Amino acid sequence: MAATTRQLRQMLRERYGVAGYRYALFEEVHDATGYRQSRSCDALVMCLWPSDGLEIHGFEIKQNRADYLNEIRDPDKAEAFKKHCDRWWLVASSRSVVKNDLPQGWGMMWPRAGKLVVSTGAPKLKPEPMPRRMLAALLRRAAEGNADREAMNERYEAGIKQGEKWAEQRLGRDKEALAKLREKVAAFEEASGIQLHGYGRDGASVGAAVECVLKMQGRFGAIGRLLNTAASLGQHADSLRHDVLELVKAAKAAGIQGELGFDLDQ
Repeated sequence: MAATTRQLRQMLRERYGVAGYRYALFEEVHDATGYRQSRSCDALVMCLWPSDGLEIHGFEIKQNRADYLNEIRDPDKAEAFKKHCDRWWLVASSRSVVKNDLPQGWGMMWPRAGKLVVSTGAPKLKPEPMPRRMLAALLRRAAEGNADREAMNERYEAGIKQGEKWAEQRLGRDKEALAKLREKVAAFEEASGIQLHGYGRDGASVGAAVECVLKMQGRFGAIGRLLNTAASLGQHADSLRHDVLELVKAAKAAGIQGELGFDLDQ
């Protein structure tokens, strides 16, 4: 999948980052300030080390071939900046953006493994001095970049403070919840006689035992009613047996024992 314009810009920042202050990178540079501006380029980079020749590099970023073709159909657009640069580059999303039609004097970079690599080296040009109107636009972009960094730093500091505040609030809630949990554990240990932190078996076995007790407790009412019924029947069984025997005796005396189907001698 081809890299997006945003990804290409990020790769350009990483390639010409501020580490060591070897380069100064300016993005979306205009050819003048105020109402006089008419053209822009995607990025300009100035090499800050004398060993790099203090060169100025210009960049046009193209994500697809259609945008690239529009660019080269209007050569004056790039030429407005290219003529003031030591080297001029196309930053393409992939090799397919260019098909043997890279303009003369251009170099090309494209992404590989998340980084920009040089596909075609940019030749050394003979730049014209940069006019003051363009230099003013360049310095304005630098000033805007400084302002953006200051605003970003302020947002960063505010974010840190807000994060610390949220963390403190969360810590307070966690401490309160922990205190309540400790109270419940202490009450359980006191009622059960089991010290959870020093119990010989693992917590799962303790939990299983508690579950068993709760299940038996749920059934205790029904079991209790059965036991009460059985006790009541036991209390009346002897009296009932005595009444039945008396009835059988009376039937025997009346000579109708056989009709009852019951033998007193059994």
